[in-house]
Amino acid sequence: MLWGFIDSIKLSMIILPIFWGTLFPDFDHQFKTHRNIIFHSIIPNMLIWLYDPSLMNVLFIISVAIHLLGDLLPMFKKKGGFSCIDIFGFKRLNTIWSMVWFFGNIILSIILFIMVI
Repeated sequence: MLWGFIDSIKLSMIILPIFWGTLFPDFDHQFKTHRNIIFHSIIPNMLIWLYDPSLMNVLFIISVAIHLLGDLLPMFKKKGGFSCIDIFGFKRLNTIWSMVWFFGNIILSIILFIMVI
């Protein structure tokens, strides 16, 4: 449990992971595709957290979940389209499977956050 570390937490330990966590999924803009199945998931973040289970990594994971939620919500209004998950430039998931991917990653992030806190 992380509650014992509250006295030693600095503001930068909270703000930096949240800032970088919301920006990390859009790192795939450098490639030819956007909303890559790896970058728009918590898989890399979970691997990092398994190696170093700290508060900063959990905040990073929950920030990625917030970003994914931001990508998921327009899909309800526009019924898909450009918000679909891309599988390494070969194929795009349809709207339903993209929503499942986003929603599943968001739920896993929240579960991890609750378990740790």
